[in-house]
Amino acid sequence: MNKLLKDRNTVRYAVLAVALIFFAVRAVQMTMEISTFLAHPAATLYLLDFNFYLGSRTFIGSILTLLTEHITIGQIFAMNITVYVLSIVSYFAMGFYTFKKSVKENNDFLFLAAILFIVCPYGLLQFSNWVGTYDIYLNLFAVLCAFLTSKKGWHWLCPVICVAAIFTHYAFAFSFYPAVLAVQVYNIVTNDKKLSRILSAATGLIISFVSAVYCGFFANSTIKMTRDELYAYMAQRLGTEVENKSYIDSYYFQDDVFGMLGGFKDSIVNKEFITNLVLYFLPVMLAFFALWIHYITRKEKKQIFSGAFFIITLAVSIGLIFTIIEAPRWQTAAVLSQFLIFFTVIKKDDPTIAGCLAKLNKKPYIIAMAAFVVLSMAASFLIEPFYGP
Repeated sequence: MNKLLKDRNTVRYAVLAVALIFFAVRAVQMTMEISTFLAHPAATLYLLDFNFYLGSRTFIGSILTLLTEHITIGQIFAMNITVYVLSIVSYFAMGFYTFKKSVKENNDFLFLAAILFIVCPYGLLQFSNWVGTYDIYLNLFAVLCAFLTSKKGWHWLCPVICVAAIFTHYAFAFSFYPAVLAVQVYNIVTNDKKLSRILSAATGLIISFVSAVYCGFFANSTIKMTRDELYAYMAQRLGTEVENKSYIDSYYFQDDVFGMLGGFKDSIVNKEFITNLVLYFLPVMLAFFALWIHYITRKEKKQIFSGAFFIITLAVSIGLIFTIIEAPRWQTAAVLSQFLIFFTVIKKDDPTIAGCLAKLNKKPYIIAMAAFVVLSMAASFLIEPFYGP
């Protein structure tokens, strides 16, 4: 028996090594092929600081303004790569307990679920194509919030981090914040000294809502420069011409922004989108949905309350895909949000989830999960990057 367990663990570690190598090689390849191309036009996103206006997209730019008078594209790209690496390390640190638990309990289904996180095309791997965009910061802010929420006393830092995230881009309010709130609610019902956690979560909810409303609807009223003054300032700061003027114009110097977004929205659903949604995205989300449904049907009121937030987060994430442009960004946020919740629940050794995963540790389910892992690895080559040369 001991020899059999040892052999199975050897196979698991070999599979984990293959998954990590696959992730590393594919991430480097995607970064070199897509993100380096995106670096130049996206660099100006980080120059929208308090010298321009006070609102969304200014947090990172304001930090850069305080640190240096002149910014190069190389500096910005290096900073973005660093944030991406930190995100990878943070998520893997959260998921490490899941790997340990799967080996300890000899649960191959749980082990493969953790492997899926590594190779999933809509996950950390997808961010390799977007190292030039602000999404990587929103993702890292969400991971930090989930980590700190579980720590005694440190959960009071979450409201501050949420505001910083929203002032990086108000998309955080509907892409990652629902998952942060779900984790906060889960920690409230599963920890002692609930009052402190309730107050910090309520504080975060209120100031995040106020910040999102301000950044989304009123921040533009603080613009201090004309269009020409802005581009002259940005060119001077960057030391080169601003490449994405149409993008900046559409958000800051056009009145019909909602009309523009509506035009983009009309082109979201197409054959390629439907194929990727059905084959690679929905199976992951349906698996989490089934897990959360199992969780809330165990009759305990606290489970129903926290589990409802898990499902609300999932519903909001899927809804975004069909309402806001650049669907792959919201698909990635949706998948990562669910894994954020999943890793948190596993770390708590929740008995209801443990019981469900034990029931799934049977040959048919293990084979199905292994097949989906292989399909997901292939999907990273089949899915066309949203941004590209």
